[in-house]
Amino acid sequence: MKKSILLFILVSIFTIEPLQAESIPKIKFLDEYIIEQNIIYKNSSVGGLSSIDYKNGYFYMISDHGGGKSKDILGEPRYYKADIKIEDNKIENIDLISMTKLLPEGTSNKGFDPESLRVMRETNQFVWSSEGSVKHNIAPAIFVSELDKQPQELTSAFLLPEHFEIKKNKGPRFNAAFEGVSLSHDNKGIWVSMEGPLKQDSGEATITHGAPVRFSYFSLDSKRIERQFTYYLDALPNEEKAKKDAYRTTGVVALLQLSADRFIVVERAYTSGLEDGGNRVKLYLVDSSEATDTKELSSLKGESILLAKKQLWLDLSSVKHQFALNRVTNIEGITFGPKLASGNMSLLLVSDDNFNVFGKQMNQVLLFEISE
Repeated sequence: MKKSILLFILVSIFTIEPLQAESIPKIKFLDEYIIEQNIIYKNSSVGGLSSIDYKNGYFYMISDHGGGKSKDILGEPRYYKADIKIEDNKIENIDLISMTKLLPEGTSNKGFDPESLRVMRETNQFVWSSEGSVKHNIAPAIFVSELDKQPQELTSAFLLPEHFEIKKNKGPRFNAAFEGVSLSHDNKGIWVSMEGPLKQDSGEATITHGAPVRFSYFSLDSKRIERQFTYYLDALPNEEKAKKDAYRTTGVVALLQLSADRFIVVERAYTSGLEDGGNRVKLYLVDSSEATDTKELSSLKGESILLAKKQLWLDLSSVKHQFALNRVTNIEGITFGPKLASGNMSLLLVSDDNFNVFGKQMNQVLLFEISE
């Protein structure tokens, strides 16, 4: 018990230290585009958009699952290539260019649940993550595949530390494994974020406290982990209108590396049964320069570690009045887009409609302007 308390106290101390104000860029909401529901493209239902990436004028959006022919099969993992036309700070249209299946056999065999995709800048390849399936004892994984080609086999899996293995009291929790992927700023590796805490690290976040989440750096050459730091997830929002038995969850859903030690991190919390959909999404700027390297630690409990510093950058509730339905949706993806007419960089977010399994949701793309 004392070890768990020690970790919580350390986390509370080190995450309240903010970033330097002068290093915080400005972010401005510009536009929203809602992809029409029930669109069928290349014999696939367009939905479950869990990540978005941009390269050479095109956007790539992964579909986490859906379309499976049996309830115990996750579906047909795939990604879409799209042309998102941005003019006068508005999203004029989104045209799908192609659809590519992620797996050799096309359909997931109870174990692949893709959540993030990043196109490599120097090659015609992309890296993507799968949460795996705790229910079927399949660990999370990271793969490299050829762009615009359905793979004949998946042989380029990254080598994961043992603390990510699925065991009774260790490893990732159900639906809380590899959720976010970012290319490193120098193109030599990738950063992968857990959605929630490992079983051996901490209990899950509650309305009274958050939880530690690991971020890991893997070399693209060796496919091995080289660095890892811990980020502290916010506590669950205390929704006064929620029922006592409401389903509640929170986690890190996406990240982008800005420089050697700086990131944009997207946190999303969800509470069922609320009229506005129950999604709460915040963007944080994160500094890991002083954070402890935890890659060799099988458990964080009782360890004296320094955590990454975080600073709230944008709470989407502050701009939702500019959205068509005045609500925050199930945001899961983030990417920088093309430069705008002003010369400033664009930033786009995408939401996952979960194929409306959990009530009416939508595939939404949000456009922002980033400036100094």
